[in-house]
Amino acid sequence: MTNQIIRQWSIALVAVLSLATSLPALAQYHTTAGQSAPASGNYDGGSRRFVVGGSLSFWHNEDAKRTSVSLSPDVMYLISNQLGIGANFSLQNKSKDGENSTTYFLLRPFLRYHFGEVNPLRFFIEGGLGVSSGGGKTGFEIGVRPGLDLALSRLVHLNMTYGFLGYRNKFAFSEAEGTGSTGFGLAFTPASLSIGIEFHL
Repeated sequence: MTNQIIRQWSIALVAVLSLATSLPALAQYHTTAGQSAPASGNYDGGSRRFVVGGSLSFWHNEDAKRTSVSLSPDVMYLISNQLGIGANFSLQNKSKDGENSTTYFLLRPFLRYHFGEVNPLRFFIEGGLGVSSGGGKTGFEIGVRPGLDLALSRLVHLNMTYGFLGYRNKFAFSEAEGTGSTGFGLAFTPASLSIGIEFHL
């Protein structure tokens, strides 16, 4: 069962890597086609537009014989060039030796504020309320995450968030052991780093 899961997610990973390697060519296409952003930067492309994206992760712990796969699509509507409102949906499956599989769900509406543009980079603060369910438990979090937006073109952006500041109660999508139990604080751990692809439509 574990080998089958590894094969399935390896195919998905190859697809994602193929997309990532095609991004520079896609960015060049938009530049030569006259669709690149004005001189002020790749973010000045109209104040109201939709943004879709997400991230995919796979991890197999050989020592503990545990496998974890996660898919996290998101959508956002830019009210202005600085402010966006959106939602993230995450689906995560954890199993041991291909058995004892548990699936977790997450819904997290958020508000994102962009600032400090140094083209093609732009910083943002993202605040939201997340509700998780799985393994017979329901939990929630409320807090903020700092992030960085790298514009490869007017259409394609790389998005990174790192860290969390807020409150959690039995939250299933915590970054590290112990940070999902009831409590509050600031967490900057390697597991809190998330990188995804976004398309500004």
